[in-house]
Amino acid sequence: MLFVFFGGFLVYISLDKVLGINSCKFNDQSFAAGSEIPGYKQGFTCNCEGGEVTCVKVDTDTAKPTLDKFTRKNLTVKPKYLVGGLKDTLDSFVLKTRFVSVSTKAKSIDITIEQHQKCSADSRIPIQVGMYYLTKDTLYITNVINNSPTNYVLDCTVSVHYRITDWDYDGRDLDIVYLDDSGQIEKASLCYYEKNIYANGDIYSASDKCNICSCQDGVSKCSNDRVCKQ
Repeated sequence: MLFVFFGGFLVYISLDKVLGINSCKFNDQSFAAGSEIPGYKQGFTCNCEGGEVTCVKVDTDTAKPTLDKFTRKNLTVKPKYLVGGLKDTLDSFVLKTRFVSVSTKAKSIDITIEQHQKCSADSRIPIQVGMYYLTKDTLYITNVINNSPTNYVLDCTVSVHYRITDWDYDGRDLDIVYLDDSGQIEKASLCYYEKNIYANGDIYSASDKCNICSCQDGVSKCSNDRVCKQ
């Protein structure tokens, strides 16, 4: 009986894929069971479930912003060629983008990322434009890159430095996220210490002003061996 049941289940799955059983249709397209249906309902995430479309309202505070919401106001961006090929330190990141450092002040923030890009044969980086979008709890950064396949053909690693000035940072825990042109994100691993934000690997002064702290996987680890002068 077990083999009969299992065989029947496999037949059902095969028929589902071939005949489209339990699939959904939208805008003359067919969506397999379990797949997301983009654009089905504004403000909702919709999926095909058992032949029917089910939708869940998107939290507007956490929804990914569209490119038209991004700005370049008070922003300077400096991309720089680092090395040819992909640095080993980027291998473990989905978007091959790593947050190298973050530094906040009352009116500005500096962010440096390293990123896999395509460069020219003579080590020129592609033309690119950086932008950002700020919500109450998340700072999104992105860069629109000219990926011309005729001009930029070789793998390379590029450093991109973002500086945003004239903004009010009140010391809140602010997420920082890189968003690529396909809507995928790479979220920075951050530490929040003394109303400042630091990226994983950053080194900074402890609250006593003489010991040293480092940001390690979201935790500020500080030395206490130095004797501070009063």
